[in-house]
Amino acid sequence: MEADVLRAIAKISGRQSRDCYFDLCCLVEAALPYMPGKFSLERLYPAAQKTAGKNRDALTKSLSRVAEDIWYHGDREELRWIFHRIPRDKP
Repeated sequence: MEADVLRAIAKISGRQSRDCYFDLCCLVEAALPYMPGKFSLERLYPAAQKTAGKNRDALTKSLSRVAEDIWYHGDREELRWIFHRIPRDKP
């Protein structure tokens, strides 16, 4: 796992000890080769599933939990820096 990915996610995270943050790191690492650019989650899921060791449904639920955790417990100022705005709606 790349240290830069871990640091970036740690900056926005809420409760980092949750397993769902590892799954988010797996998804971000799967996306790195396509950056910058546009891509679909469909393209990223197989690589993230392999690294996380989870099936598609388990990974999807885990990523939903991490989005919820970041929304309620994450660092809003760091989210503002990343998105150049505070998201109004929960992802």
